[in-house]
Amino acid sequence: MFLFGAGRKLYDERFGMLWALAYAGSVLPFFYFKSGIIDPWFNLFIFVGIWFSIMFLEVSAGEKNRRKRHLYVVGSAVAIGLGILAKGPVALLIWGVTAFVYAVYKRFRIPVRWYHIAEFVCMLLLTGGSWFLGQILTGNKQVVIDFINYQIVLFQTQDAGHGGFFMYHFVILLIGVFPVSLYSLAAYRKMANDSLIQKDFKTWMIILLWVVLIIFSIVKTKIVHYSSLCYFPLTFLGAYVLYHYCYRNFHLKKRIHVSMILVAAIYTVLILLVTNISHFKDYIIENQLFDDPFALANLQADGEWTGFEPLIALAPLSVFFFAIYFYRKHNPRRYAASVLISSCLFVWLTMIIITKRVEAYSQRAAIEFFVSKQNENCHIITFGYKSYAQYFYGRTQQSMKDVGRYLYNEKETNLPVYVSAKNIHKERVLKEFPQLEVLYEKNGFVFLKKEPQ
Repeated sequence: MFLFGAGRKLYDERFGMLWALAYAGSVLPFFYFKSGIIDPWFNLFIFVGIWFSIMFLEVSAGEKNRRKRHLYVVGSAVAIGLGILAKGPVALLIWGVTAFVYAVYKRFRIPVRWYHIAEFVCMLLLTGGSWFLGQILTGNKQVVIDFINYQIVLFQTQDAGHGGFFMYHFVILLIGVFPVSLYSLAAYRKMANDSLIQKDFKTWMIILLWVVLIIFSIVKTKIVHYSSLCYFPLTFLGAYVLYHYCYRNFHLKKRIHVSMILVAAIYTVLILLVTNISHFKDYIIENQLFDDPFALANLQADGEWTGFEPLIALAPLSVFFFAIYFYRKHNPRRYAASVLISSCLFVWLTMIIITKRVEAYSQRAAIEFFVSKQNENCHIITFGYKSYAQYFYGRTQQSMKDVGRYLYNEKETNLPVYVSAKNIHKERVLKEFPQLEVLYEKNGFVFLKKEPQ
């Protein structure tokens, strides 16, 4: 709804609909907003803050618009403050770097007065600083210090199991924000008939895209959703190209269509491989086609496939079928609508049909174990891998640090301690904690228990 409203204000209702469809019709934006993690909201708050900043600069300094300018300053500060509350000071960092780069681009010729800055800072402290201030006033100053130190460490070092090469996020966005990411490549060309605010907004989106990309390419830890703020500028640029293609006689080059067909073919092959894994998983296990005991043991799980799942591959197939058909028929509006709706349908079907079956291989054995301990007064910990599943499914509130102290006999407990570990860490966990007893192994996971003292 926000993207539709913003697009309508910038251009018209058709652009608003295209932008909303571009977001919903791209793989990772759709998937991540349905995932339940905090990042989509974190990104939305940052983007709303940037949107209000742009609107502030675009409103003239006349007497009639003075109230609007103050409202935009307050809106921007509150949105960035909410972003800080959602996940941390990175919200302010991204907004600040983006605004600074834009100011440099404009040679600092922007209508900002000292009282606008003061107003922004005050509202930012009231919202984004409220949690930090509350912790300090209640005697939890160390919590704030630990939090900030963790943010610095995360920026400078690689988190265990989350490394990657420098171009990691470039590849993720190109393939993951399919098909819109491919259209966005044509957005850097100058378009005719754009107004000043439309040109300015496009500049902001390009700056935001590259600021996020560069920052999180520098960060050592590489996780898919770190670059998810790019979904907003990327889908805007894709919608921008499609809008000009549909309504302003912009010509899409043939190589974009060829690239889209190739990526759609990759998704089709992946879907066919995943949905037919039950037919050849025994061959993989028997011949040990890859050197990963945990992954091989995962494949022993029952995915409960019905046999109809490969039909989902028809969705990405339809993407390039419609692309070819309507492109050759010179019907850009049906072309854009059919491609985006087909892609949206593909992601939706994948989530409701395939995801839960893939989960059977990746973690269901561990989830079943945690659920079985819901009504037992006990402690649960994971060893050798990170998870929040034991808190949610096991309904335990004991911190990993405290449970670890129980295992090392640094702290006494009269409750049993359960440990979930991967099979590749079995020898290590038994060596470190000889008091543990192996309960059973299932699909790559080992479950152990320490009797209460």
